[in-house]
Amino acid sequence: MWIIIVTVGYLLNAISSVVNKSLLNKDIPNPVVYTFYICVLGLAVFVLAPFGLAWVGLKMFIISLVAGILFTYALLTMFVALLGDEVSRVTPLIGGLQPIFVFLLAFFFLGERLLDNQIVAFILILLGGILITVQWQKARQQQFKMFFWSFLSALLFAGSYVLSKYIFVNTDFISGFIWIRVGSFIGAMFLLIWRSNRQVIFGNVKNTGQKIGLIFIAGQVAGALSTILVNWAVALGSVTLVNAMQGLQYVFLFFLILILARRHPGWLKENTKGWILVQKMVAIILIAGGLYFII
Repeated sequence: MWIIIVTVGYLLNAISSVVNKSLLNKDIPNPVVYTFYICVLGLAVFVLAPFGLAWVGLKMFIISLVAGILFTYALLTMFVALLGDEVSRVTPLIGGLQPIFVFLLAFFFLGERLLDNQIVAFILILLGGILITVQWQKARQQQFKMFFWSFLSALLFAGSYVLSKYIFVNTDFISGFIWIRVGSFIGAMFLLIWRSNRQVIFGNVKNTGQKIGLIFIAGQVAGALSTILVNWAVALGSVTLVNAMQGLQYVFLFFLILILARRHPGWLKENTKGWILVQKMVAIILIAGGLYFII
């Protein structure tokens, strides 16, 4: 049963990624707007409050807020990378770099050391990351920009993930999860400090139609359900195998892109021709293989 659950979870995550990229291309072309409303909608987790929300102490509360704020700006930098490049490049690159940064943080702060299989994993992810970054048609400056924002996003996600793990070890899940989402909301409020951000955030509400709003919400629901299903699968089955199956997300993403690129080429603006397609396939296989060996 857990295999079915985690498969559906990764499929929903791929769908969420495609929706995010499509809206960034056409209807919500500002990463600040996208990040702000996702983090504000995150306060919906307070529906879980009656089931166990508790005060976790000042120290854990502050750590929760920091984890949430890091998550907000991880999202922002990811959307900046997505806006400037193809989802089939950005998503696997961030997903591949993130566990490397998690291990580096654990190395310095927790004293963990790498096993032989993890070294192999890092090599595979590095090769896949380099391959998926190289774009022969684009200038080096454009390629560097995509890699920089993806690199920064993966680092911020890793920091948020490590702090979240620390929180869940020392508090109950519901309390920790809610306070982290409060931190994300505070991170979104920081975006309002700049007047230009306020203008584009609140101006976008007036200009966005009902249909686009529903698509946006559907994408975020898919992402939220994915998180719940993957965590449920971990509870039911093997956390090692669940993480190893993360490569399924890139497989689903790849086929969704192939279908949409042929039917609606303007939605994602993906290059799926000739050697570019082969390059992406090989890079995704390398990254997925690295994720398998990293655990």
